[in-house]
This record gives sequence, C-alpha cells and structure tokens, in this order.
Amino acid sequence: MTGNQENHEDERPKQDNNSILSSNNNETTSKHSEFYKKLPLLLFIMAYISFCCLGALCLTLLERPTERLERLRLHASQINFLRTNPCVSSEELQKFVSYIVSATKMGISMTPIKNISKYDLLSIPKNWHENFYLEMNAEVNAQLESIARRILTEEEINNSSWNFYESVFFVITVITTIGKIKIVS
Repeated sequence: MTGNQENHEDERPKQDNNSILSSNNNETTSKHSEFYKKLPLLLFIMAYISFCCLGALCLTLLERPTERLERLRLHASQINFLRTNPCVSSEELQKFVSYIVSATKMGISMTPIKNISKYDLLSIPKNWHENFYLEMNAEVNAQLESIARRILTEEEINNSSWNFYESVFFVITVITTIGKIKIVS
C-alpha cells in the first residue's frame, strides 16, 4: 500500500501542476483575447488621431503662405494709408479699424458718409466713442442718430442682424440644441 500511496501522492502534485499550468494558460489566453477584442478600437483611435494630425499639418502648410501674404498686404496698405493721410496717427487708425472689426463681427457693415459737412455742427468730444452711452453724450448721440437715420437707407435699417425672423430662428436653435425645458413645480 505504501507503494500505491506514493504513486497517488506523485500523481496529485502532477495534477495540481497541470491544473496550475492550465489555469495560468487560461488566464493568459483570456488576457490575450481581451486585448485582441480591444485591438480594432485601439487601432481605430490611433488611426483617427494620426489622420487628424496629418490633416492639420497639410492645412498649416497650405494656409501659412496665404496668411503671410495677407499680413504683408495689410501692413503695406496700413503704411500706404498713413503716408497719404499724415494727419491720422497709427494709434487712431488702429482704434478705428478695431471698431470696424468688432462691428463687422456683430453683422453691422459700415455705411459710406457722402457729405461730411452735415456733421460739422456737432461738437463731438475726442473720446466720445469710448463713452458713447454716457448721459453727458446723450445730446450728441441724439443729433448723430437723427442725421444717421436720414442718411441710412430703409433697406439698411430693415436688414438688421437681429430682426424678428432671425431671432425666432435663434431661439428655436437654442431650444432644440439644449433640449427640453423642464418646469419645476
């Protein structure tokens, strides 16, 4: 019996070793299968990021020369304007252009002034544009508005960026984009 018991004891460790190896093999196989299941997603993400970076590089290489040329044109036209109009300083020109840019961003276009002499009677302070809505400038603002209303065409007054129909469109866009409005009772 001792011989048989030794044989059984020898078999037990072998079975335990085999079961340990098979469990390790199963764990390794399951880890590999999880990795291979996620591999297409990882490859897709890497390809997407690479594609975005490549596209950004191409756009940069294509647009940089055009942007540089436009910057040079702008600088040259600024120099030309300052040379032909020596009474305007570079700072005044910069302020004027910044007002035009901010108005354009709001959808307001500049209307040409055909007869500047209509504005000669107005005593417009030098820093008037900075404090446009102050009460002390109310009289000047009212006079300027009355002159501008006569000069502006009916089409320009009616083609505001915020007319009723565009406002309705904006509200509908906001509501449908954000979602339902929940009323708390």
